Amino acid sequence: MFTENHISIINGIRLIEDGTGNVTEKIDLTTLGDISDNYLVEGMDEDYLMIRSNQQGFLMMIDRKTGTKTLLYKELLDVEQQKYAETNDLPYYGDNLKFLKREGDALLFNNDYVQDGKIYKFMLGGS
Repeated sequence: MFTENHISIINGIRLIEDGTGNVTEKIDLTTLGDISDNYLVEGMDEDYLMIRSNQQGFLMMIDRKTGTKTLLYKELLDVEQQKYAETNDLPYYGDNLKFLKREGDALLFNNDYVQDGKIYKFMLGGS
């Protein structure tokens, strides 16, 4: 995965940012995600990290400055869509939020389950 200034190498448990051939940082995804599992990194910048657990399938945003963890489906989806994300097992467990891009302090997503064309916005730092 490429980020703005780094190449990220992920083995499912740890993330290593490496832009020059030297290891600059190791991040233990299992500790951040709170469960022993393999994780997919879906987005990253200096101030946030987005990971998804294989078992649960929920996209989590972690504020890299404060350590605050946010399950994005609980912030972005309505009650009906949240229930679906929590009980659906086809084709896999979890939400189907897809990170689109960052615009300033806003992280933008769509929800592939409903395919309603709606853009869901999460503001970093609560702004």
